[in-house]
Amino acid sequence: MTNSSQPPLDAAKEHHLVTTKINDQPAKTLVDQQTAGADLIGSKFCTLHNLLLYPLKNPITLQMTMKGSKGSISHYTKVNCDWLGWSEERIFYVAARKDWDVILGSPALRHAKAVINMGTISVTIQPPGISRITLAPWKTTTSQKTPWKNSSTTSNHPTPAKTNIFHFQATPTHQII
Repeated sequence: MTNSSQPPLDAAKEHHLVTTKINDQPAKTLVDQQTAGADLIGSKFCTLHNLLLYPLKNPITLQMTMKGSKGSISHYTKVNCDWLGWSEERIFYVAARKDWDVILGSPALRHAKAVINMGTISVTIQPPGISRITLAPWKTTTSQKTPWKNSSTTSNHPTPAKTNIFHFQATPTHQII
């Protein structure tokens, strides 16, 4: 089989990006049910917004499936996560993230009874006792500039070249103190 006869790959880079607020700060948020076991927040976002970080008793390994590399998580934070229609206090593990401020993984999505529609690239949630809410898609505007990006960059949040899928693996011995 030659390269010219290979089936085409889907070139669409449509991620499920929504807007949330973390402690009243807009956050570019990836909705990713493949982030199993935890919700993640970027270390730069935490630094920029002076979020209080708590050390983990034992660091946790973060495996990145697509890249095949590993990272280490040594801190977590407790924040108010506003889904723009419903707010809750949530624990996020702090990880180095450059493409998104927050990743809502399977714990948050399961708790909020999220429905991800691949056809319309939309996400709805139905938290306990509340009617179903459609999450606001992320739109880059001049008011949502990310300070750590070069000001000459044309887009504040470029679409990544390839999707990174994260699997958070923790054993019961990894307890938060």
